[in-house]
Amino acid sequence: MSADKEKGCAVSVNNVRTELDIEAGRGEVEVRVILEKAGYGTKEYDLFVADDPKSEPLGPDEMVSIVEVTRFHAVRRSNPYGS
Repeated sequence: MSADKEKGCAVSVNNVRTELDIEAGRGEVEVRVILEKAGYGTKEYDLFVADDPKSEPLGPDEMVSIVEVTRFHAVRRSNPYGS
């Protein structure tokens, strides 16, 4: 198996699996990359960690560590999280 096929992991954004080009548990990725790969605009959506009820919005330039299938919620800024 080539090294390229060993790399990559998935996250879940709004219950839809999104593949990332990093190794799970071995790297960080910018929030903007997660939003864009999942099809959400960084100017309209905030990203929250789904399994953390106290999650604050993650800024687009923030780096997050990824663990195979980390779950996130992308929420339109005009509809605040928890409302």
